[in-house]
Order: sequence, then C-alpha cells, then structure tokens
Amino acid sequence: MWINGTWRKQFQNKLCKVCNIKIITTDPRKQYCSTKCKQKLNQSGKQYHLKYKFGITQTEFIKMILDQDNKCLICKTEFSDSIKPCVDHNHETEEIRGILCFKCNTGIGLFTENINVLFSAIDYLNNSSNRSYRRTRSSAIASS
Repeated sequence: MWINGTWRKQFQNKLCKVCNIKIITTDPRKQYCSTKCKQKLNQSGKQYHLKYKFGITQTEFIKMILDQDNKCLICKTEFSDSIKPCVDHNHETEEIRGILCFKCNTGIGLFTENINVLFSAIDYLNNSSNRSYRRTRSSAIASS
C-alpha cells in the first residue's frame, strides 16, 4: 500500500480482538477495528488486571470503593474522573489493604511500605520549624 510517499505493508490477516472483524491496517500494533471496540478492549484490560494481579472482580473493586464512601482511606479525597482509585496491597503478603488515591498509594510505595521511615518523615515535618535554614524564594517575595 502506498501511503504518504512510502510503501507500507498491509496487515490484512489481523482480526479485531473484540468483535473479530477483519482489520486492514499498516500498524502492526492495532488490535481493534473502531473506537468503540478500543474502549471495550481497554475496559476488559482493566478487569483482567484486577483479576490477574489482585484476584478481585470489577464488582468487588466497586464494592470496596463504596464501602469506604468513595474516598481515599488516607487523605479522604473523594474519587473522581481526575482522582482515580488504586488498589493498595502489601507487597510481601499480597493482601489488599484498601483503595487509595494515586498520590497516597505512590507515597506508601516510595516509603517502601516501611512504618519506621514513615514515622521518621512525620518527625521531620513536625520538627522542620526548628531547623529552618532560610526561606524559600516564594515566601521571601510574599513578605517583602
């Protein structure tokens, strides 16, 4: 197939992973025939991820979110289109602890799920006013 001045191989034997319609494309990565099928494929991918990684269904995931009032268990922020819920689990035991927002889930991971490191961080924040070396640029500008 001639496209934009270059010859591209046509992958005519591909089938849509959702509806099994033949796909004629030059993109070997394409797995769907339409936007509708792409959305279905992405949704089924999320369900597969929940089942494969955490051993829960989409229904169980939604029930867990509703059981905690649609809020992150740490910061209490309500889940929305921009604040998506994440499954938090213990990396050693693989047990699910709850549903957190992305920031809180990532924060726990960055602190390597170590309670002593988290307590050290709390102490650091509580005692930071005692060792203030100099003001940040934004606070210096605000006070002038």
